[in-house]
Amino acid sequence: MTAKIPVFSANTPASEITDAIRQQGCAIVRELAGPELIDRVDAELAPYFQSAPMSNGAFMGRQTQRTCRIVVKSPAARDLILDRLVLDVVGAVLEGGAYHYTLHHTEAMRVHPGQGAQSIHRDDTTFPFKHPCKPVMVACFWALSRFTPINGATRVVLGSHLWDDERRPTDAEIQSVDMPPGSVLLLDAALYHSAGGNQTEDEVRRSVVFMYGLGWLRPAENPNLAVPPAVARTLPPQLQDLLAYRNHGYLGHYELHSPKIVLADEVPDVVPAADLFDEFEHITVERR
Repeated sequence: MTAKIPVFSANTPASEITDAIRQQGCAIVRELAGPELIDRVDAELAPYFQSAPMSNGAFMGRQTQRTCRIVVKSPAARDLILDRLVLDVVGAVLEGGAYHYTLHHTEAMRVHPGQGAQSIHRDDTTFPFKHPCKPVMVACFWALSRFTPINGATRVVLGSHLWDDERRPTDAEIQSVDMPPGSVLLLDAALYHSAGGNQTEDEVRRSVVFMYGLGWLRPAENPNLAVPPAVARTLPPQLQDLLAYRNHGYLGHYELHSPKIVLADEVPDVVPAADLFDEFEHITVERR
């Protein structure tokens, strides 16, 4: 019997969702965000989609619009990024892989009618890891509109995060996500997945995607360009950390100090060197 995509409610303990992701590679949390928040995110992104062209190339989708830098473009989306349950699950899935994790990528997309299915892929192939490997990224797909099998919803291959690099999915192993607005699909970036084809006549499938990854990996989206210091200094400290205004040991330092120093009103040319491993001494990081 084919396994089904694990589905949970918003009050499910993070440990149960984490276990499902470890075993199946993904999990859905239904209606984790309320309609008011989802409507705000959708409305804040709408002006950008009014001018955003369709993507170039088959992989990005010639009938799909995409825009990034969501932290800047949608203040309401910051609440989705900092959702407590999501962060607890992400932290548990990535535990032991780094001192902390960061926000690796932010993107909003609109899949229009006539868009064909995207090629099935893994999101961690940017990095030269051999599979199977310990998790390096978790992707979170938030539904701004309903996801259905016929409107371009994300497709997944359960258990494929545990496969080696030789095995490829068959069509029979691909399942489509079905979830209402406000729901989120969390998946191990090693899981084979893709956007589906939109077979409807007038329904545009809308979503935002946030990827969280190990703190020592270079993010896909350059956070200090996407969210420069002038904007970052207005954000909550936890979001500043996720945007890499934080060192990972000596990685990402500024003048041998935490990069958060550049968020001050005046940035000194020279500061005392700091022991940047102090705050991480209690954290055990497994060798990969």
